[in-house]
Amino acid sequence: MKTKTILFLSILSILTAQVGPAKALHRNPPRAWALTNATIHAAPGKTIENGMVVMWDGMIKSVGENVKIPDQATIIDLDGKHIYAGFIESWLDVSTVKKDTSLRAHWNSNMRAYLNAVDLFHPKEKDIKELRSLGFTTAHITPKGGIFQGNSGLVQLGKTPKILSGKIAQIIEYASGSWGSPEYPTSLLGAIAFIRQGFYDSDWYGKSIKILDKYPDGNEPIQADQSLETLFSEKNNKQPFVFRTSNEIYIDRSKNIADEFGLNLWIKGNGYEYRRLDQIPASFMIIPLNFPGKPKVVDPHNALQYSTEQLKHWDMAPDNAAKLSDAGFQFALTSSDLEKKKDFRNNLARSVHRGLNEADALASLTTTPAKAFGQSRRLGKVAPGFIANLVITDGNYFDGKSTVKAVWIDGDEYEVEPDPLVSVAGQWTLKESGNEWALNLNKSPKGFGGKISMDEHSFKLKTVKIEQDRITFSLDADTILQKG
Repeated sequence: MKTKTILFLSILSILTAQVGPAKALHRNPPRAWALTNATIHAAPGKTIENGMVVMWDGMIKSVGENVKIPDQATIIDLDGKHIYAGFIESWLDVSTVKKDTSLRAHWNSNMRAYLNAVDLFHPKEKDIKELRSLGFTTAHITPKGGIFQGNSGLVQLGKTPKILSGKIAQIIEYASGSWGSPEYPTSLLGAIAFIRQGFYDSDWYGKSIKILDKYPDGNEPIQADQSLETLFSEKNNKQPFVFRTSNEIYIDRSKNIADEFGLNLWIKGNGYEYRRLDQIPASFMIIPLNFPGKPKVVDPHNALQYSTEQLKHWDMAPDNAAKLSDAGFQFALTSSDLEKKKDFRNNLARSVHRGLNEADALASLTTTPAKAFGQSRRLGKVAPGFIANLVITDGNYFDGKSTVKAVWIDGDEYEVEPDPLVSVAGQWTLKESGNEWALNLNKSPKGFGGKISMDEHSFKLKTVKIEQDRITFSLDADTILQKG
């Protein structure tokens, strides 16, 4: 194996050449900004070339080709970069309490309908940064645990998460323990029965409370149950109920329960929707892009381990979003269910390559979830009066090759992959310990490359990275080390 020598160069201290102007302010930013010279994807299907966006106190003030820039605004030339409305992560699980020990607790700990995800959201900074690196500026957070899991909420993904909505939908999962578990249910059949009984009990509970309030004399008080009280209220107010599903059969089960109890049904999808498009209810769906890995079929013995169903799903999974879109379903895409969230963009690009229209893909990250979550007048578009949530990329987000450079949340910038402070492409002179090296750097759509030379010797650079005021590159040690 060849070893590599890695060099770190401080551009400002050891390279001598013409230094270009900085593109942006990064410290102590004012609350008024003007982003100019950008391709603005104002809404799905609507693009403004060479446009500008003016932000003021966390809101978008104006958008267009020629807009007035306030005197107080700091101007940032985006040099042809792309601006999208901040993306909405439509499913982000939040860990919850395991058991309610209050006097208003339900007898079974799988009943946690009273919980609110916004009260339990304590994210790790690295997890939030990972979401921002994908372009997400807002998240629909969902409680995880039990069967009736509690209410979801909507939060901004800034340094200090801001609640946009404390109650979006009640989350339900077909969860069950294994054989011998101390608490019911221990099977799928039991989980379905628990869900149905929960709605029957909440209806009885709500009606009983009304009777007790009206006729308190002569009636024995009933045991308080905050989860049943919550379910009764949410069902009567037509709040959405989201069922987590593992495959297309679970969607059928959820539809049957929703029809039985008159629920406002939403579906947390599973990637198998394409199998039964004609039986999927016309409900809002949240669809993961969790494609199966490539089957290892080179070895005949390994190939026999895969069923025809598994091979079929591996082939069809990237078509799922396109087929849902072509069939007219409204859905949002999510990075949930991925082992590595960084795979989201590659899988999204595969979906687009397999037929998902880019405008529909953008809608699934912006306008569609914004409407479903009751935020269509604040989120999902780059338009005046909307919250200043933006995604800045150096190219088309949906081809999978561009880079998310920064996101803006509530008018504050969060850098992801900032541009170098200087323009580095060209000829440079590197001086070190009395030696002079000629450094030639060039930029292509795939990134930076170049070579370093001394006298008649020239060496090709590998893995060149530009980070603010530093250049990092590597080269094969065999090419520069001499024997002796």
